[in-house]
Amino acid sequence: MHIRSLKLANYRNYEALELPLDERLTVLLGENAQGKTNVLESIYLCAAGRSHRTVHDGELVRFGAEAAYVRVDLVRAGISRRIEFRLPRAGRKQARLDGAPISRMGDLMGCLNAVLFSPGELSLVKEGPGVRRRYLDILLCQTGGAYFYALAAYQKALAQRNALLKELAQKGGDSAQLDVWEEQLERASGPLSAARKEAMDFIAPMAARMHGAISSGREELAVSYRPDLSGPALRQALLDVRREDIRRGATSHGPHRDDFLISINGAELRSFGSQGQQRTAALALKLAELFCMEERVGEKPVLLLDDVLSELDETRQGLLMEAVAPFQTILTCTALPRRRNTGAVFQVKNGSLSPRF
Repeated sequence: MHIRSLKLANYRNYEALELPLDERLTVLLGENAQGKTNVLESIYLCAAGRSHRTVHDGELVRFGAEAAYVRVDLVRAGISRRIEFRLPRAGRKQARLDGAPISRMGDLMGCLNAVLFSPGELSLVKEGPGVRRRYLDILLCQTGGAYFYALAAYQKALAQRNALLKELAQKGGDSAQLDVWEEQLERASGPLSAARKEAMDFIAPMAARMHGAISSGREELAVSYRPDLSGPALRQALLDVRREDIRRGATSHGPHRDDFLISINGAELRSFGSQGQQRTAALALKLAELFCMEERVGEKPVLLLDDVLSELDETRQGLLMEAVAPFQTILTCTALPRRRNTGAVFQVKNGSLSPRF
C-alpha cells in the first residue's frame, strides 16, 4: 500500500496543493506553524474518517472559504483507489470512495491504513487509561468496519445507560428500564474485548522487541493488557451493581474501563519512568502498532511522523529510520535528519510547498 498523491483545496492554510508522494520517504521541511502538520492531518483524515486534532470539521476549512476538499490517490493490493472528502464550514462532511458516496464512515475503514506518531503521543504512557484505549480503538477501527460498528454500538448503549442512570437518580423510577441497554452492552462488548486481546497479544512482545532495539538492550519493556468485564459476565455484574451505578450516575464495568500496564524493568512507567524512558516506550508502542496493522491487513500501512525526530537523540533517530524503511513514510521536521532513507524533500512555507534538491 502506498499513497501516490494528495490534493487539497481550502484546507487549513492551503488554498491549493497537489503533492506527489514518494513510495518510500517524503520529508516536509520547514519552521513551525507553516502547515507541515496540516498535510499529515489531511492524510490521517482519509484513513480514520476524522481529524486527530479537532472534532469540529469546520476548523479544517481555510479562513474565508465555505468548504475544504481533500483527495488521496493510493494503491492497495495493486489496485488504484481514491478517497475524497468535502468539508463544509457548516454541516456534515461528505466522503467518496472511488467516486461513490459513502453514507456510513465505517465503510471507509480499512481502505487506507495509516499510523500517526506526533510528540503528543507521549501521552500514551503519561496519561490515563482513556488514551491507551483510544490507541487500540484507532488501530482496530482502521483494520475493518466490524470493530468500528461494534465500538459505535457499545458507545451508544453506554451513553444511553449513563443518561438513564442519572435520570433514575434524580427522578426515581423502575430500574428494569436499564435491561435493554445492558443487553446491548453485553452484545457489543464481546467483539471489542476479543479484538483488543488479539491485538495486545501481538503488540506486547513486538513493543518489547522494538524497545530493546531502541534502548540497545539496556532496559526491558513489558506491556500487559488489563481488560474489564465483557459478554455475559458484564451483564451480570451490571445487574449486581445497579444501585451503586444509579447513585454514581455512571457505568462501573465494561470495555470502557480497559487499560494496559506499561513497565520498565518491573517498574510502572507512568509513575516512575523518566521522560526519556516514557518517550522511548511510546515510540516502541507506535512501531508495534505499525507492524500489528500490517499483520492484520496484509499490507504495509503508511507512517506519518510529525516532528518526532527532534524528541530523539541521533542514535534513536537512526534506529527509527532503519525500522520504518520498509514503510512509506511522510515525515515533518524543522531540520533534515543526518541519517535518512532516500526519498523526496519539500520545503514548506506559509502553506506552499517547493521541491528541495
